[in-house]
Amino acid sequence: MTAGPLAGQPGSSSLRQPDYWWYRVRARLLETVLGTYLGEPARSLDVGSADGPSVGWMAHGGQRVTLDLFPGGLTPGEGVCGSATALPFRDDAFEVVAAFDVVEHCADEALALAELVRVLAPGGRLLLSVPT
Repeated sequence: MTAGPLAGQPGSSSLRQPDYWWYRVRARLLETVLGTYLGEPARSLDVGSADGPSVGWMAHGGQRVTLDLFPGGLTPGEGVCGSATALPFRDDAFEVVAAFDVVEHCADEALALAELVRVLAPGGRLLLSVPT
């Protein structure tokens, strides 16, 4: 790993080495498998978005809200620091909610899933991944 401004901080190692082959491949895999479900939502939520290199393909013309426990990977003034188990958003707020390799890190996985569904608008799309 290359030492950088985020070295020694919590959060995804992809922030410290975004050009590592696995992060590039993972982004392509996520886009290939889930990209057709993204569509062009007016509002989307990316939970665990401090893994920026893997979710760049989700950029679109609508409002994209990013959320992570760790502010290091969030864009100042755009990202929200928060937890997947207590999302700080109203019910039915997003047409797309994404959480890639997030739920398995939550002590209460059922609560995290319930929160993701709570903020998802009726007929919306929940995009998830977990490690193999």
